[in-house]
Amino acid sequence: MPVIKLGHKPDLTIEKALKTFESAFGSKYEVYTTKTIGSDFVIKKSGWTGVAVKIVQKEKETRIRYGAISPSVFVRMLGLGLIPLLILYYTSWKKMQDEVKVFIESSEAFK
Repeated sequence: MPVIKLGHKPDLTIEKALKTFESAFGSKYEVYTTKTIGSDFVIKKSGWTGVAVKIVQKEKETRIRYGAISPSVFVRMLGLGLIPLLILYYTSWKKMQDEVKVFIESSEAFK
């Protein structure tokens, strides 16, 4: 998963980050918390396309990890294999992942 280091931001909670992402992407995508290992919440475009986000608080820095996923468990079970994953990555995952990256890097909430 790609990582963006923010410096030390102990006040950045999962709830605050979720609200920030909801305000930016909520009209376009579904944003919701998840219990998926390694993720705090998901920005979902479809069952096939989404981005998982994890807020990681270290002693002297805060990191945001994000990465493209298929939000639907059923789709993940169907999509096993290298060829389907490559097709998804280059057709829809990369674009959405890049959109999230640009948002994190430009948002005042994460500076």
